[in-house]
Amino acid sequence: MIMRDSDGMELQDRLHRIEEKLDRLTDQLSEMGRIDERTDAAHARLNRHETRIDWIEREHRELVEQFQKHQGSSAMWERAGWIVFAAVIGAAGHLLR
Repeated sequence: MIMRDSDGMELQDRLHRIEEKLDRLTDQLSEMGRIDERTDAAHARLNRHETRIDWIEREHRELVEQFQKHQGSSAMWERAGWIVFAAVIGAAGHLLR
């Protein structure tokens, strides 16, 4: 089989187009690799944030429980104070009569 110049040029053009497509494919694969790295980094940051939020929620829950416990005891002390105050006023009124 004898190749003529036009066939050689046609083959050369075809090979050139294939090379261009391969170059574009290589560039796109490189870009996909960079996107994958950024996605992995974003997932790592998201996991760190979730861990922090879990810790904050745990701390918040503990503080709320402590607050409620102290609030209950302070309410009891407040009632006891009012009872003592009322008793003192009542005793003073009884003695001053």
